[in-house]
Amino acid sequence: MAYTLRKKQYCVKQALLGLTPISAICRNRKVPRRTLYRWIDRYKQYGQLGLENKNPGVTKTKIKHILGRVHHPQTNGKIERWFGTYKTEYDERFNCLDEFVKFYNEIRIHQGINYTKPT
Repeated sequence: MAYTLRKKQYCVKQALLGLTPISAICRNRKVPRRTLYRWIDRYKQYGQLGLENKNPGVTKTKIKHILGRVHHPQTNGKIERWFGTYKTEYDERFNCLDEFVKFYNEIRIHQGINYTKPT
């Protein structure tokens, strides 16, 4: 459902100022609670632009943002696996993230390619 910018602004303002309980805002304005919390998060992160645009940080670069289900490895398993490796292998050997990425992409052996180094 499409909501006007004015409606979004009003709901977020009421919620952030604490003038009206979240449940009353959702009921009176016919906005799902989840949607209102999303607007609040976007407003806190991007300000006014967050209410105007669905993905304000992404549209400038023309990257297509695809949302995946939480804990759904078929959707985001590869990046989750990368972050798991990052958390377990990033240590004092690396001064910065760029060094780790270079190590991961060029030096480290990978199970998916029969324990060989990427070429």
